[in-house]
Amino acid sequence: MSANEPRLVLICEPHLLGEGLEKILTSLSDIEFVGSWPIDNRILSRLSQQPLDILLIGDDKSQNEQITRLTAKILEKFPDLSIIRVSMQNNTLQVYSSQRMPARTASLLEVIRNVAVQQSLPHRELPSLDEETAHAQDNQT
Repeated sequence: MSANEPRLVLICEPHLLGEGLEKILTSLSDIEFVGSWPIDNRILSRLSQQPLDILLIGDDKSQNEQITRLTAKILEKFPDLSIIRVSMQNNTLQVYSSQRMPARTASLLEVIRNVAVQQSLPHRELPSLDEETAHAQDNQT
């Protein structure tokens, strides 16, 4: 692993989802998979001690409200950390990212225009977890 590769940690409660994601993440050569953490009240302190680029959260319906509150706390304390949330319940991905910029009128208008353009683009279908697993396994052989 080189120093330029993004560092990623997985937090996940559903055991089978966590195992599947770990298998995929450990096979990637362009991401440094730091490890898995349990969903508990020590996540914020762990993030303070472990510099990361990406936090991957796997959840199911029963964890939904807890994970939503946790995501808000993490983004408040670590605004440069990108969070990707994978939901087992409805097979979706959500990406949360907070970027800080100098407050200039031109920058604000540019951001508004970029968001407006992104909102008007048709949504693409993302590959399913099964397709990603098959691709990762193909790359290992």
